[in-house]
Amino acid sequence: MTLCSVFNCNERSEKQSSSGVHFHVFPCHSKSPTRFRSWVNYCKRKNFNPGYSVRICSKHFKSEDYNQSDLLRQQLIPNIKVKVKLNTNAVPTVPQNIPCSTSNSSNLSEREKRKRKKEKKKLYLL
Repeated sequence: MTLCSVFNCNERSEKQSSSGVHFHVFPCHSKSPTRFRSWVNYCKRKNFNPGYSVRICSKHFKSEDYNQSDLLRQQLIPNIKVKVKLNTNAVPTVPQNIPCSTSNSSNLSEREKRKRKKEKKKLYLL
């Protein structure tokens, strides 16, 4: 299973999935360090050092970032699996929907909500 490395993106790939989402390998650090750094910064993760198996899903790229002939081939021949490639200078730029980190209960995880509820019960019992 492949997971997207971008913070707060829950996109994943199953082997038999047909969701139309593609996963792209990070650019080589030694060949294009500025592009590599742009991809890493886009992921918004602390101390993130991507390895060779780390990917970013296609939801974070614009259609202009892809090889246009691959996209056209995919549209014209839908029954054949076409490998859609990114352009050599493509950088993820689609805005991310990252919730602000406030203490609002709607942003809390289910586990944290249960923990707070349990603590409140303990206070009432005392």
